[in-house]
Amino acid sequence: MTLSLLLLALMASPSHAAEIPAGTKVILTEAYPDPEGAPPRKCGDLVSGKEGVVVASPMNSDELVDVKWNGWKKECGRHEHDTYISPAKLQINVPNKKEATKEPATPPPVSKECKDGPHSDSMEELLHKTDLADQSENKNEDEIDKYVACYYVGDHDDYLSKFKPMIETAAEDFNVDASLMKCLLLRESQYDPMDISCTCATGLGQQVSQNIDEINKWVSDSHGRVLSGTKAKNDIAQSWDDYMRELSTKNPALLEGCTHNFQKSGPITNANDPFYKKMIAHREKGCGKNPTVCTIYREDDRRCAAASVAATAAYLGMIDKILAKAVACHQIEWWQVDDSRIALALAYNAGEGTAQNALKLGSNQSLMSTNILDFSKVGKDKKKEMWGHFRALRNCLQKGNYGSPAVGTPEKRACFGLKPETTANRISR
Repeated sequence: MTLSLLLLALMASPSHAAEIPAGTKVILTEAYPDPEGAPPRKCGDLVSGKEGVVVASPMNSDELVDVKWNGWKKECGRHEHDTYISPAKLQINVPNKKEATKEPATPPPVSKECKDGPHSDSMEELLHKTDLADQSENKNEDEIDKYVACYYVGDHDDYLSKFKPMIETAAEDFNVDASLMKCLLLRESQYDPMDISCTCATGLGQQVSQNIDEINKWVSDSHGRVLSGTKAKNDIAQSWDDYMRELSTKNPALLEGCTHNFQKSGPITNANDPFYKKMIAHREKGCGKNPTVCTIYREDDRRCAAASVAATAAYLGMIDKILAKAVACHQIEWWQVDDSRIALALAYNAGEGTAQNALKLGSNQSLMSTNILDFSKVGKDKKKEMWGHFRALRNCLQKGNYGSPAVGTPEKRACFGLKPETTANRISR
């Protein structure tokens, strides 16, 4: 949706709230006092001219918009920063490019890499160069670990002793964000290495069969190189080798049942086969009356937690470089990368090709995540799944946000030492 259409939709009627996409910058057009009889906000009333960003719209049958207000402190609103509000009280905020985007006075020239290959910087490195790496509204590593441990379906100590070391090692070796990986894997599989989706994606990182073939081409014969000390021929394979070597040294038990590569063998499609029955029992519920028939492999590195974590890191690293190149080559405005972690997670879910096409079609007035959500050429069910990813990653990464990583999963407020939410304090925010 273009900016002019958004403005028309917003001025027309509150019933068009669903047309204000998440990530849209807005301004409050009139004061928004506390509801009568409700406890006062600790930050006072919302005043005319207050700026914020739409988090999700609509949130309920009244079609109220969920807005994160700039500069709000702890306990100012829902999840520290936001509140439900009528779209009739909002207008689109077109940022002053020099002030709101923090764009450097003289952006670096388009480099030779724009034509010849991937950019050398990661997205995080580009953020630091453009003064956009403000993490004040994000959970720190300890808070992320607490969030994941609270919502992890297994034993908390199992996450801390098994999955956390794998992820942090992979993040360092593949130069990707550890917090993003922790939140992404929680959303993808709830840390169940045997998890199978309705579309037959498998493992912690929910890789599909094609991912195995693609990644195995990059990293094939890793075990032989690790044993012989031979250097890999590409960066991804070298990162994979470094990761496998470190895990072998730190905790060899984490690699039990893994080939050290990323491969599959022994396909089974017979639904009556005992092994097939055992594996397909891990498939998620609600796949419909005629679900996709999955091929189960007797040997499958997607079921190896360590290998699936490495494959997730490798894929995220590849997407990161693609997006970083688009920014460095001025295909994306500098300020649009402010939500790059959410955008990376959405690109991981949708596929890098779908995400790249969406960014080409997207608005230069929206964040990357908003453009990927709005312009991805996917079906209705996939779009719904992507929205679920957006909310789940926001809940996991955003400071003070304790919302669950999945629809239907109740908030575990007690796990965070918080009192249960009541109707009264929900309305007041």
